[in-house]
Amino acid sequence: MKSEKDIMSVLQTFFDQNEDLLIFLMNGSKVNVNIPDDKFKDFDVVFFTNDIAKYISNSEFINKTFGEILLMTEPFSSFNLELFKDESDGKRYSYLIQLVDGNRIDMSFYELDYLDEYLKLDSLTKLIGDKTNRIKEDIIPSDADYLLRYPSSEVIKECIKEFWWQYLNTLKSVVRKDYLLAQKYLDYTREQLTQMLAWEVALENGFDKNYGKEFTNITKYLSPEKLNLLQQTFNTTDFEDMISSLKSMKTLEVKVEKILSDRMSFDYTDYSHIPRSYLISKDEEELASDFR
Repeated sequence: MKSEKDIMSVLQTFFDQNEDLLIFLMNGSKVNVNIPDDKFKDFDVVFFTNDIAKYISNSEFINKTFGEILLMTEPFSSFNLELFKDESDGKRYSYLIQLVDGNRIDMSFYELDYLDEYLKLDSLTKLIGDKTNRIKEDIIPSDADYLLRYPSSEVIKECIKEFWWQYLNTLKSVVRKDYLLAQKYLDYTREQLTQMLAWEVALENGFDKNYGKEFTNITKYLSPEKLNLLQQTFNTTDFEDMISSLKSMKTLEVKVEKILSDRMSFDYTDYSHIPRSYLISKDEEELASDFR
């Protein structure tokens, strides 16, 4: 596996030797001093060019420049745009490259006129090279854009309602024995629960912290009881397990809602009766008894 110094040297040479590449930026975990270094950190690099067409669906330069590819995807290829229902404005193109030597490079190309907008998007940005002298101010990478923000009362209330809405969607899919759809709705429900847990953790430990991608670091702060309940929500092998998962989610959500309502100013509505009421309205009394 090439060293970080070696990879950066290759990237710098690539930038220097292509006249159309005008600005070279780096972002992501490699420039975040608050994240311990490890062998899994990727090289997230961005090049601004006056010839974007040169890099669209034209990956021959990658093998020649960076080495043998183990796997590569192109998120803005015409196939992926159709598959993932995404849209591209034609001003960017990316290659996500896993090299055989173990290094991964996420490489993006943007039209130069997108620079000012881009610099507003990500505080974790470091300037590597600027042939245009267009960037006048120092760019100091920080994870300011990734800190958890204190939510408004409306945001909290919407999060709570979304939790219970997706909860009902999950119940409906479970009753219908629609396994894949139930799993999808379980994930949506858990996302709202995780957001609530992140706010609770931040109340105790501060909103000035980066709690990780998708709040993955909150597990370090949860009590053993809450961590256990959260882990139980991932046991969803069959429909019986899904019901148990939903019961664990409900228990945890109610606990967190009460804590947030006590410590944050918002008009709290208790929705915990909704699953049972919904099931009874659908003549599912036996299942409803599990959600008292």
